[in-house]
Amino acid sequence: MTNYRTWSFRFLIYLVVLNILVGYMIANTSTLLIEAEGIEKPTDYNSIIMVILMGLTNILLISRIALTVLCVIKKEKKDYKYIISIIGYSIFILLAVISLI
Repeated sequence: MTNYRTWSFRFLIYLVVLNILVGYMIANTSTLLIEAEGIEKPTDYNSIIMVILMGLTNILLISRIALTVLCVIKKEKKDYKYIISIIGYSIFILLAVISLI
């Protein structure tokens, strides 16, 4: 039998770590550069890495939603993992909605 609340809790931890990493990358790469016309910025892979990390965070968020729903459907016992998962799920959904506005 799969323990859905444990996997949901793990995905919450992974999601928090990935969001901290994305925030760190944004803080380090965002600068106010004024570029003269005709001078190209050196190319790097930060934008590609950011897209990959944002995709991973979205996949983890959707997976957490599915696992939390399965936990409720299967009527698993409600311990601290379940409660933290529900609270974390609510916070990240709220942040996702706010970021769309």
